[in-house]
Amino acid sequence: MIEKLKLELTRACAWSDNVVIVNAVQETSDRYDPDCRIYRFEHDGKVGEQWYYCNFNFHMQDITLYRNPDVDPTTDYLTYMSSEGDVYHAWREGNFREKIHGAGSWADDAKGYGRLLSIASIEDVLYATGAGGQIYIRDGRDDWRLLTDKLLYDPEAHRKVAAKAPDTTDPKFLDWLMNSEKDEPRNVYFNCIRGVRGDAIYLCGEEGTKPILCFWDGDTLHELNTHLSEAALTGIALTASGSVVEKAYCCTAAMLAALHRFRCDRSVIFFI
Repeated sequence: MIEKLKLELTRACAWSDNVVIVNAVQETSDRYDPDCRIYRFEHDGKVGEQWYYCNFNFHMQDITLYRNPDVDPTTDYLTYMSSEGDVYHAWREGNFREKIHGAGSWADDAKGYGRLLSIASIEDVLYATGAGGQIYIRDGRDDWRLLTDKLLYDPEAHRKVAAKAPDTTDPKFLDWLMNSEKDEPRNVYFNCIRGVRGDAIYLCGEEGTKPILCFWDGDTLHELNTHLSEAALTGIALTASGSVVEKAYCCTAAMLAALHRFRCDRSVIFFI
């Protein structure tokens, strides 16, 4: 009897009109750091020869298409990012792998900011974001740096606050827990990054139960008021040319008004 392989489909990316990439995780994989299986579907392939797959030994977090000016300025290739900061370039002339140093939760060089969550190519430059307010930019091969530390999480400040905690059995623990929130460093989760230019980049996410929406103008990170008390902004989609945010999904009128301060040449859609 053939045993069926149980999979959870987690990510997808359209490479072209005919090729779709789908990432899957096996049910038996490690819960916190699962290996992945990447499926490729070719619509114009022969029947029975449309699906291919390969196994990867990292936790796939996001997929993007990247036109790398250093190796091929005319063709996009698939780029995969793990939650621990591994970036795999599936270039047809030779795959290669990089590491965003300092990112991740338990990588050897992790600085305690947390996992990465999103990667995007904007004007042929790669950007990556994640937990702890991490925003990285790729300057070249194996050369990633923080774009800004404006909302970067401070693990040392957290440890100092936690060191003052009474024992959990102490009657004062609950009061300390409630009062310590004001002393905790900010911990923003950037779930998605998208942009039309290097000076017109949007980031969205959450901080606790509060929605976070930011705009990078090429020099400064602006935190915008969403006028929502509770929500998690999870995705951004750029549409065809038009005035910014003429159409948006799950945005309030006040949020749209705030966004109109930053003009760009495409519409932007935010998802909750």
